Amino acid sequence: MTNYRILRYDTLESTNKKAKECAHILKDKDVILAKEQTDGKGRMGRTWISQRGADLIMSLVLKPKIPAEIVSQITLIVAMAVCDGLEKVGKNAYDREARPLIKWPNDVLISSKKVCGILTESLFMGERVGYVVVGVGVNVGSEEFHFSIEKKAGSIKTQWGLDIKIEKLLDEILKAFDKHYERFVECQGVKYLIDSYNSRLVSFNKEVFVKDRKGICRGINEKGELMVEFDDEIETICAGEVMTEAK
Repeated sequence: MTNYRILRYDTLESTNKKAKECAHILKDKDVILAKEQTDGKGRMGRTWISQRGADLIMSLVLKPKIPAEIVSQITLIVAMAVCDGLEKVGKNAYDREARPLIKWPNDVLISSKKVCGILTESLFMGERVGYVVVGVGVNVGSEEFHFSIEKKAGSIKTQWGLDIKIEKLLDEILKAFDKHYERFVECQGVKYLIDSYNSRLVSFNKEVFVKDRKGICRGINEKGELMVEFDDEIETICAGEVMTEAK
């Protein structure tokens, strides 16, 4: 295991909620880990449903000395770390078509199925970053999903047919994050990974829909924003839902 301090719980309402409650006494890069959460949340207030003991449920506490305006980019480096960690534990177990890909900004997919969601929440104290809490949920061994998500959700087990130890995956993700985090702070942003991120972007150079407008995704810029080409003009998307098919 890496040198992270792992705080382990059997059941929590939400690892993010626990991390925020305890943030004032937690240190940079402490991890809240739970076997089960009963009220997990995803982006845009969605519910995150996980199976007890079968999935990786964690929140990473960060106290970085970075400008407040680049905090949102941390979601992108965590998504890259998850992909890198997944590839480590699944090495040689899949073909290139089933490699982990990113749905900007906070989902990781395997063969078009969502296997990971990321939720980043922050506290700012004036212009200073108080803390950043990054919730990461990875479907590891789950094989059945709630009817509301069963068409979109997958796991390492369903997509790769592998039985992966949660502790091993956690270790690989944290090791990968260490490398990305160091470069991120050094570069003060994600400009160092634009090419590698775009190589994992599921919608790169493909048709996307943003608020019912159809365009072509041209990848991220150095601010982590998504660049979409509409009628030969590039617009940047800093937040919101980007779909690969019309609703």
